[in-house]
Amino acid sequence: MRQTNSFNEKRECPFCGKKDLKKPYWRHVQSEHPEEFSGNIEIWKQLYKDYRSAGMTEEISILAISELFNKSEEAVRDYLVKEKVLT
Repeated sequence: MRQTNSFNEKRECPFCGKKDLKKPYWRHVQSEHPEEFSGNIEIWKQLYKDYRSAGMTEEISILAISELFNKSEEAVRDYLVKEKVLT
């Protein structure tokens, strides 16, 4: 079975609909839609999944999200558990 590399996957911007964004597509969202990016914690779920698929550990992924959004690691972890991204 062929394994795909999700890091090369292209995405569509959830805010403006721009297509074929290459990873790290969060740079586009952060630079072009800063208010939506900083205020939308729903982004944390996909960002966590993307970091993990890129080979980052759980701890480093949570740390990166917490630093990016200026939130505590505990707040990020609690949200991901609540959303059933983490168990």
